[in-house]
Amino acid sequence: MKLVQTVVTIAVLATAGSGPASAQGFGEYVRNRIYIAGGIGAGFFTPTCDTGCVGDRLGANAISVYVGWPVMGRVRLEVGAQRVQSTSDTSGATGGFHASAVSVGISLYPTNNLFVRGGVATRLGLGAPDAGGAPIEGSGGPGFTVGVGYDFFVVKKLAITPYVSLFGGSISTLEYFSGAATIPTSGSQMAFHGGVFLTYRPWPRR
Repeated sequence: MKLVQTVVTIAVLATAGSGPASAQGFGEYVRNRIYIAGGIGAGFFTPTCDTGCVGDRLGANAISVYVGWPVMGRVRLEVGAQRVQSTSDTSGATGGFHASAVSVGISLYPTNNLFVRGGVATRLGLGAPDAGGAPIEGSGGPGFTVGVGYDFFVVKKLAITPYVSLFGGSISTLEYFSGAATIPTSGSQMAFHGGVFLTYRPWPRR
């Protein structure tokens, strides 16, 4: 939820300064220019830590949301949030093990439907188990995010969009909870996922 709130806040601040002044004009601007994509998928992530992390590749479910707007030609500026979450590690421990990223970047449409995206993950989050299942939580950044997708229109402005995405980077602040002790450490993460977006995209299909 915090990731989605961050994305929406950035999008509103970014468009407020350049969009029409009136509420009616801003609404028209949103309908005709801004696109929104959200979806679910599946993939995996690999946490590594200087202390504690088990370092195994964890299978995970994924959720993502993007908000963007054209800046020139086929280039779109966008902000996004991604989160992959696993319910168990390879040792069988259970818990909320996850990796997440909030990003700012661009999408480029070489054709009207195919896009590639890339950007800077301005904030990364990580929750991971150690070998005994003890939790590790942290945040960091900056990192990177890249992806590709294809819009299949089902109606005039609504598309089903298969996608794949990769994000990762360093985690500068980690807390390793070992019994009563909290041990500061650092590490990194890499996450890959694919799935389907539901995309509202105002500009014309061909």
